[in-house]
Amino acid sequence: MTSSVWDWSTTAGSNTTVAGINIAEGCDPGNVNNAIRAVMAAAKGRSWGGTSGGTANAQTVTLTPAPAAYVDGMEVTFLAGFTNTSATTLNVNGLGAKDIFDGPSALAGGEIVINNIYTLVYDGVRFRPKVPTSHREFRATVADDAATSVAAPAQSGAAIIVISGSTHVDQSLIIVYRAASSPVITGQRIDGGGSSLGSFTTGILSGTTGTDGRLTVSAHTDGRIYFENRLGVSRNIAISFMAPVIA
Repeated sequence: MTSSVWDWSTTAGSNTTVAGINIAEGCDPGNVNNAIRAVMAAAKGRSWGGTSGGTANAQTVTLTPAPAAYVDGMEVTFLAGFTNTSATTLNVNGLGAKDIFDGPSALAGGEIVINNIYTLVYDGVRFRPKVPTSHREFRATVADDAATSVAAPAQSGAAIIVISGSTHVDQSLIIVYRAASSPVITGQRIDGGGSSLGSFTTGILSGTTGTDGRLTVSAHTDGRIYFENRLGVSRNIAISFMAPVIA
């Protein structure tokens, strides 16, 4: 029999068994070493869920030992097996799917990115990221005359964008995003002189909407930030969102 730390009580006197081993007052002294080993095993696997399974927007993880139920403050860390595309749930050890919220809102898509590690905390109703997604990173390879997008942070903030080819970095940009009913993005080159490869606008970008010869970055009222590559060749885009700032 195994035991999860999430099944234990924060009231010390209420913890009378560990993995079925009696540790109540006056227990057999021979139980102590077995109980310690059980505690060590439970501590080792307390929050690591491995690579998430399920689907992009209904992800699953398995903790070992398995918790008996969700409890306030439960932490789950996992390697994302998918990139989410809309509102998303997490189901731990088959205990039931729980919504994942960031701040006051459900996820919109792009907050969980495949092959990145995330720690979520259960608040008694739903899971929330331990580190707000406004601090997240997003990477994509964008073909020439193509576009991609990522969910915008819930709060105004800044981000660094690195434009690169297969062997070198073309340019780095800094952008400032203002979250509002009509969001706005501004930016400039930060890695030296010369003309910027970036341009900034609003609205949905489809691949040939923005300026030819530029990487166009756009904020839109649908809650997403768009990146359109019209640089003539495929380019890698890496964006690192930083701490929110006051709008």
